[in-house]
Amino acid sequence: MKKDLSFLNQMKIAHRGWFDQKTIAENSKEAFQCAIHKNMGIELDIQLLKDDTLVVFHDDHLKRMTGYNKYLCDCTWTEIKNLHLLNTSCKIPTLEEVLDQVHGQVLLDIEIKTGNRYKKLIQKLIPLLDSYQGKFMIKSFDFRIIYQIKKLRPQYIRGLLVLLKQNEKMKQFFIQHFLLAFLKPDFLAYNKASIKKKSIQALRKKRKVLVWTLHEKEIKKYQDVADGYIMER
Repeated sequence: MKKDLSFLNQMKIAHRGWFDQKTIAENSKEAFQCAIHKNMGIELDIQLLKDDTLVVFHDDHLKRMTGYNKYLCDCTWTEIKNLHLLNTSCKIPTLEEVLDQVHGQVLLDIEIKTGNRYKKLIQKLIPLLDSYQGKFMIKSFDFRIIYQIKKLRPQYIRGLLVLLKQNEKMKQFFIQHFLLAFLKPDFLAYNKASIKKKSIQALRKKRKVLVWTLHEKEIKKYQDVADGYIMER
């Protein structure tokens, strides 16, 4: 059954929430609340801690955002729950906290970060999403993750993230002619440097294509080449 993704048409999705990194940090509950106030969808990143807690955080390492010199996957929730993000009062949230906060008010665009324990991450994620009363979609750069979601929860809206650099024609050919047939993603999300390529525009005939990452002033420039926008301030 083909899923209805018409809600994505011209949708603005706040990349890691709506943040300024000064008083409101990325991937924080405060950033997500700002996105809700603007009636924007929320894009967030999830990872699995050593103790199997699902947290919302982008980097593999904690240094950039917290100053703590350790890889996230080697930490427990008790160890990191009181760390502050940058010089703000914001802290790292668990996915469960964010689901309770958003509670279906806006779309959740959940990026699953890759790692050796991606199957365990999906195993922990599915019960949370099965009971969540709101619209969400899953995406990842890792095709193995999208395949697992397709196999375990085909009803979930799933998408493939693609970073296409200059002169990567063979990569796009592989995606377009082999990977899409295997994964059957409901949507694709391409970086803005590649979104205008004819081969990518051709894909829009069969599925939604999002573009990342735009600033508000850039939307007019991309409104005819993408179905939705993943945005930052």
